[in-house]
Amino acid sequence: MGTPRIVAVSTATPRHRFDQATLLRMAGYEDHRRAGFFANSEIDGRHLYLDPETFTPRESVDELSERFRRGAIELGAEAVRRVVERAGWDLADVDFLATTTCTGRLCPSLDAHLIAELGLKDCIQRVHVGDTGCASAMVALQQAHNHVLAFPRHRAVVVAVEICSTAYFLDDRLESAVAHAIFADGAGALAVAGEGEGPATSPMAQGPWPSRARARDRPSSATRASSAPSTWEPWASSFPEAGRASSSPRTFGASAPP
Repeated sequence: MGTPRIVAVSTATPRHRFDQATLLRMAGYEDHRRAGFFANSEIDGRHLYLDPETFTPRESVDELSERFRRGAIELGAEAVRRVVERAGWDLADVDFLATTTCTGRLCPSLDAHLIAELGLKDCIQRVHVGDTGCASAMVALQQAHNHVLAFPRHRAVVVAVEICSTAYFLDDRLESAVAHAIFADGAGALAVAGEGEGPATSPMAQGPWPSRARARDRPSSATRASSAPSTWEPWASSFPEAGRASSSPRTFGASAPP
């Protein structure tokens, strides 16, 4: 048993994929300025958890919340099943589950819903990370890293789900139109264990800079951006399917696994 490692990666996306022209029509924007956000986004298409036959841009708060609940559980569960299979585990082997999302709220939280949906064991330990925005997956990964350090024989799963299409509202702000032009829906999962092949979680979980370092001793953000190696590179080289998911700069969101 050694350093916790990411032994498998998976993604899950909704079955409906839309091109930008279709989404522009669905959003109802008619002015050239907002239409330009869609046309110039360099995005070919996006997966969204909605039915094109029944969608209306005037969903109520209750309808948005219900769509988030269905999408988060469906895509989250699919991502967990795939990552467990790729790790060579059974669902009964999962000892710790960390979930995260910032596009909706559930009570009980998403981790409890996924445990029930997947039939995970009663003694599983769990945590839900909320309200941490774009950093939420890293915070959830920290929890899995710490758990496996404390219990080296345990197996942990981290799953991040975002149903961005349920977090929109239509108004006159240009910022809202930009958001509608670029975000998508999907889930990603990691399997973390103290044994097996894969990149160690410690550089990601502990952060690149010592917590006790004084601010003036740290390089500027511009220096870090130009000199630090990308933390994604070892992941992509270890997991070809993850590399494929990010290989096209013109497609927003994770690509569905083969």
